[in-house]
Amino acid sequence: MEELRPNPGSPGPRRGVRILAAVAIGGAFVFARSALGLEWGLDSIRETVDRMGPWGPVVFVTMVSFRQFLLLPHMLVLVAGGLAFGTVEGTVYGAIGILNSAMGIFALTRWFGAESVRVRLSPRLQPVLDRAATRGGVGTLALVNAYPFMTITVFHAAAGLTKMRFWAFAAAIALTSPIRTWTYAYFGAALMDGSPVHVAGATAVALLLLSPLLVPDVRRRIRREFALDAPGADR
Repeated sequence: MEELRPNPGSPGPRRGVRILAAVAIGGAFVFARSALGLEWGLDSIRETVDRMGPWGPVVFVTMVSFRQFLLLPHMLVLVAGGLAFGTVEGTVYGAIGILNSAMGIFALTRWFGAESVRVRLSPRLQPVLDRAATRGGVGTLALVNAYPFMTITVFHAAAGLTKMRFWAFAAAIALTSPIRTWTYAYFGAALMDGSPVHVAGATAVALLLLSPLLVPDVRRRIRREFALDAPGADR
């Protein structure tokens, strides 16, 4: 009788390695957060950056890049960047961190098996993923990434589930991240300055950016593009 041998292409061992790698990475970042004394607060993040002296920008970029693993909301970290570095440097450092994070999430999604995840998704989401791989999909991703009041990690991961080219994804993120990070860095710098005029200006910018969501057609378009409508709902 012929001896049965394990198929070297079997996903079992690879899946186990990926799970162990994910656990190890998660544990490392939990330890790093504890060692740095990071908490959910602007002062905590700014103080951590300030303690690092000339390495502060590197530490800040690292925080933004791995904020998901450090359990830090991107809005909080980016505002802290404005507090620590001012508008211009906070914008640049934040944008570098967003780009690093986006490319990492995109690559991790594909490494963990984008095809196997995609076939398990609802059929309603398949057309969305197909559109995302087109030029129009890249443009939509760029707009979402630029708009400061939308959660972006889920969209970066979703892009990894599509057949979007990595270079197109990276270009869209690189070009639009400064728009997002400027909004928060400006607000953080205004808080640091303490001038009522600057704070009022930052608040006005935030309200202006939120205003498109008040238009029903805009909300319907967003729900349609990302398959958020309930089954059977009017479109």
